[in-house]
Amino acid sequence: MPPVLPETMSVNVTPALIKVQPDQKLIFTNDKDQFPTFEIKFLVASPASPGDNLTGSDKVTIHVETTGTFPYVIIHTPTEGDALVTGPFSVRSCTGGCH
Repeated sequence: MPPVLPETMSVNVTPALIKVQPDQKLIFTNDKDQFPTFEIKFLVASPASPGDNLTGSDKVTIHVETTGTFPYVIIHTPTEGDALVTGPFSVRSCTGGCH
């Protein structure tokens, strides 16, 4: 039987692929002194629950609902100047954890 991942996973430095499972919380953190707001923008479908807010200042929490692979970018908005887009990255959600 595959190992069960913790209920909550925090992401500070974004890896190219984040592996989660349904019913897990995924928390993206941000340096709000450098970027007052940021947004997680999924490029196709989203694993987030309907009430999740994908924009925040210090963190964004996603309640993963479904399985699949979900590419996304992060849009960092500074106080002045143009937004910085990083990615693409991916969230991969598998029942029982992805291997």
